[in-house]
Amino acid sequence: CYRIDSEGMTVEYSVDLSQLEQVLSCNGKAAPSVARLGIHMQMPRSFSDFCWYGHGPHECYPDRNASSLLRTWRTEVKNLPTKYVFPSESGGRTNAR
Repeated sequence: CYRIDSEGMTVEYSVDLSQLEQVLSCNGKAAPSVARLGIHMQMPRSFSDFCWYGHGPHECYPDRNASSLLRTWRTEVKNLPTKYVFPSESGGRTNAR
């Protein structure tokens, strides 16, 4: 359940991990890799602007904080992804509040 209003955004969700019980069980063997879990949320196309208070203006992970400024930033959503050759994640913003 997602709710966005003037107070902010509230996210409530439940996850049934019962199907992973066999996968994560070691049964006396070496532990398997932990399953990846994530959340995918689709916003209406009318949400075209993005504003945050944090490090920026570029994507910023802890190792890039020194090259960024802490302030309020605004950009279009289409400008957020970074097109990496081998994508794993992109668009991180540190110290966002």
